[in-house]
Amino acid sequence: MSKCALLLHGYLTGPFDFDPLVLSIKEYYDHVELVTYPGHEEGNVNYKGFTAKSTIELVIHTVEKMRGMYDFVDIFGYSMGGALGLYMASIYKIRKLVLIAPAIKYFNTKGIVQEYFQIQSAKKNFRKAKRKQNIDEISKTKMVLDGLMADFGVAKQHLVSHFIKTHIFRTYHQFRKLIKMCQNNVGELDCKTFIVWGEIDQLVPRESIRYIFKKCKTEKNSIEYIEYPHLTHLVLGSSTNTKILTDIRNFIEEEDANSNT
Repeated sequence: MSKCALLLHGYLTGPFDFDPLVLSIKEYYDHVELVTYPGHEEGNVNYKGFTAKSTIELVIHTVEKMRGMYDFVDIFGYSMGGALGLYMASIYKIRKLVLIAPAIKYFNTKGIVQEYFQIQSAKKNFRKAKRKQNIDEISKTKMVLDGLMADFGVAKQHLVSHFIKTHIFRTYHQFRKLIKMCQNNVGELDCKTFIVWGEIDQLVPRESIRYIFKKCKTEKNSIEYIEYPHLTHLVLGSSTNTKILTDIRNFIEEEDANSNT
């Protein structure tokens, strides 16, 4: 049986969101399809051409094409791509769905505050371990602190380069329109689903996860959910993403009774 992975990236980003994941899963699939949304082509710094309608049409066309070419299709959606993946999985027969920080609801001020306090707490714990000259604790607390600081640096750089320095206001209303269209049209799921979310996600609140369970959970499907401590919205791009990649790989390789029907 042939298998395809369809990867849907986030808003104002690109297929590179999935670079670490592709390396982890490519041997499992016959084909990995990386979608690039309208206006998100490399070099299009103003994201001209990005609309909710054209993006959804492209994703629908790609899902239908992949379903026609392969026996089974798994969808992976990150951030805005998570909302799109959720919508697609509710209207098409797919094998498995992986939602990574799915932005079916968005902007998490609590996560921003949590990130600040976790960084301060990690600094305090690291200093305490150094004072006690506890080698194991120094190593452990430094790893947590380094991970938090690395994620914070990447997130800050991304914010400046992709949001502040680009014409975000020309595209943001289309992002909101797309999310609203997904919310209004998503239905029950008929596939196994795995949700990945970072404890201090700055953009996607826990409410997004609750929404998915409330809207989509039925007796016909199973939804697995793991909340990862010390991780931000970057998730896959985090310097401490090893466990996430392993968990996703384990999920897609699990035997699915529906695959043989």
